[in-house]
Amino acid sequence: MERKTRTSGIRAVLFDFGGVVADEGFVEAMNLLAAKRGADPLALINAAFEASYEIGFSSGKVREESYWPLFASRTGIDENTGRIKEEILSRYRLRPWMFGIVSRLKERGALVCLLSDQSHWLDELNERMDFFRHFDHVFNSYNLGITKKDPAIFDLVLERIELRPEQALFVDDHLPHVRRARGKGLRAIHFTKRDALLRDLAAFFPFLEEREQA
Repeated sequence: MERKTRTSGIRAVLFDFGGVVADEGFVEAMNLLAAKRGADPLALINAAFEASYEIGFSSGKVREESYWPLFASRTGIDENTGRIKEEILSRYRLRPWMFGIVSRLKERGALVCLLSDQSHWLDELNERMDFFRHFDHVFNSYNLGITKKDPAIFDLVLERIELRPEQALFVDDHLPHVRRARGKGLRAIHFTKRDALLRDLAAFFPFLEEREQA
């Protein structure tokens, strides 16, 4: 694979979806549900996420029909699942400034990918918002059969894009995922806010900072 930048040894950037490329719709929806019920939002979020991982919804082992009963038993929320799903999906709002970064990276020859721990909802979100076209590859845990809780996912993705770990940069808002990527030899950035991300990316791609100052 010959695509590379002239500014660093990084040839590919792997972006998480929810919380990086888009607002984290699942978390926003769980916060709203918690507020309505006077529940602990962090406990509700953790229960909902862990139910998805545990039953294999995130890794494509089951579909959402199997997820919702476990979600209800873990969170105590047993209501119209269609409404809850729409609350979640409607809150994944794309961040236009992120697509500016994606575009500039591609202009300079970097391979740009999504690497998401999502269910088949990622495909449904793409049908609504048409964002896959901005990326060279879309890697979704639901299709890969493995999530970012397992460091082997990075081996799998690197094999598919034919790069070594040190040639890839991973960006995620979930610190444990970032640590697992670093453990596999990838460069990694923990996303917290826009300004910090731009600064951290510019350390690898100075042309990003130049464009921001122009």
